[in-house]
Amino acid sequence: MCGFAGYYAFEDEITSSQQEQLKEKLQLIQYRGPDHTGYFQNKRCFLGHQRLSIIDPDARANQPFIASDEQHVLVFNGEIYNFQELKNTLQEEGVSFSTNSDTELLLYWLREKGQAGIAELNGCFSLALYGVEKHELLLARDPMGINPLFISTTDEGIYFASERKAIPHSTELDWKAMNAFLSFTYVPGNKTGDKAISNVEAGTALSYKSRDLQIKKHFDLSSTFTGEAPSDELFHLMEKAVQDRLIADVPLGTFLSGGVDSSIISALAAKHHSDLNTFSIGFENPVLDESVFAKAVAQHIGSKHHHFIMTMDDLERHARLFLDHNDELFSDSSALAVSFLAEQTRKEVKVALSGDGADELFGGYRKHRAFILADQGVAKLGKTIASPFEKQFSRESKFGEKLRQIHRLGNIAAFPKGMRITRLARFMEKDYVQGAQADTFFNVEDGPDDLEQRMLFLDQKLVLEGDMLKKQDRMSMLHSLEVRVPFLDTRIVAFANHLQADQKYSAKEGKIILKEAFKSLLPASIFDRKKHGFEVPLDQLLRERFQDEVQNLLKGGIIHSGPMKTEVLKEEIKSWQEGNASLATLIWSLLVGQRWIEKYGKPELTTTASS
Repeated sequence: MCGFAGYYAFEDEITSSQQEQLKEKLQLIQYRGPDHTGYFQNKRCFLGHQRLSIIDPDARANQPFIASDEQHVLVFNGEIYNFQELKNTLQEEGVSFSTNSDTELLLYWLREKGQAGIAELNGCFSLALYGVEKHELLLARDPMGINPLFISTTDEGIYFASERKAIPHSTELDWKAMNAFLSFTYVPGNKTGDKAISNVEAGTALSYKSRDLQIKKHFDLSSTFTGEAPSDELFHLMEKAVQDRLIADVPLGTFLSGGVDSSIISALAAKHHSDLNTFSIGFENPVLDESVFAKAVAQHIGSKHHHFIMTMDDLERHARLFLDHNDELFSDSSALAVSFLAEQTRKEVKVALSGDGADELFGGYRKHRAFILADQGVAKLGKTIASPFEKQFSRESKFGEKLRQIHRLGNIAAFPKGMRITRLARFMEKDYVQGAQADTFFNVEDGPDDLEQRMLFLDQKLVLEGDMLKKQDRMSMLHSLEVRVPFLDTRIVAFANHLQADQKYSAKEGKIILKEAFKSLLPASIFDRKKHGFEVPLDQLLRERFQDEVQNLLKGGIIHSGPMKTEVLKEEIKSWQEGNASLATLIWSLLVGQRWIEKYGKPELTTTASS
């Protein structure tokens, strides 16, 4: 994958100072594509691109890619996995090509087929296609939001980029988004922390003719939820999706945690890729370490396995790297582990396949089972039973994690079933900004009538794009590693969403049909083990390495700013300092938010604690 940035002027000409500023901004995301930097610029449009060469690394395939008649210019981040099939179609229609790249195919495909052709693309992508003669711009994003695309519209034109930092920033801080961030660890939907910058919605194309804008959906996720049971073809669909994503002209491997999803991807890849490299990480804390399962799968499939131990020093280094690098209201702490894994993996390969997306498609999270369990009478006792032990809640010990889960289930059971969807999506149950409610970022009325299906729909639409895919993209591209996600092939998405909810998950088990389809491929122990999140010892990290930064929160900054509930936050910080490990996620989010405000938000910050 790559990165790009650009500007489209509605009427006036782009100034030389604007062009220089855009070039400087592009350099901020050079890590997304260190192999080549390229520019296209005329009086009305600027396109800049950072290339990570994966398919046809020849210089002729560099971007911005200009059509042979010089009437269209493309910048593109992603991969088109069916590009050879589409290329054959165009060649039969008389189109000639000068490279073997999917970039050239994409430009001519869109030129010949128009926006309707986007629906036929099988891949992950964000793109900007500029029509020189008619001064037209097309922006588009893949169906599931795998590849990012930010936009900011001004009176004079539109900025667009693969990352927020490549867009000249404003100071229109969105406090409601800040509140959602503190509740979820990310901002759901197309909003960001800045009112002037937004995400292009997944599966959407924006077409500009100067100021005239048309928005079209080329993929509607809600239409895939039909509840009609398909034929038993999941194995074959998955095998094809993995095969498509093994196409590369550079070294390739897979992430292998030892869980169901990455094990399936790795096993399928090993069938079609000789001498497959697999990669996993472990921790010094045995509660968080899954290395024994990853090594067992690697031995079973015959891969060349690379296992890395993430020490507390490594964790601190990547935490500080994250704080310096992060340009969004985003604080999923497992991103630190992904960053370390990507850094180590990049030393061996340039592309890795991951198991992301399976949980959201097939109901694999504990919260999916909790959604059903909350209807059982005993669930309401959870809060009563666990509340006296609140300070012992912790994801970093088996006992603390069990207490946390029991307490959380009791809380959820107290809400009407429809509201449980948003409550289960939260990391923090409180709202920390005056006049803001995080739940409003989830429209629980949106999606299928069946609530179990609706939960998966909202996970795919909001959690997957806003958290899981964002984490994977930002952390892997920081280390110039391309990550591909076979589970999010639209054929797999449609298959999963055509299933009845009870074919996917129940109160006792998640990913039911997925396990059934692949039980002959992997050892039974892989399917029988309990779900294990990709956790890091966050509480330990904060207590041992970030005490000064936490103490500074009490003195001034984010918690004393704007409409923040200062006294409530001060109490939360002090409770954590007194040993309440369940608040570690909030503390980390506040540190991330503090750094983000200093770099991008710039509201009025006080320097001393308020009374």
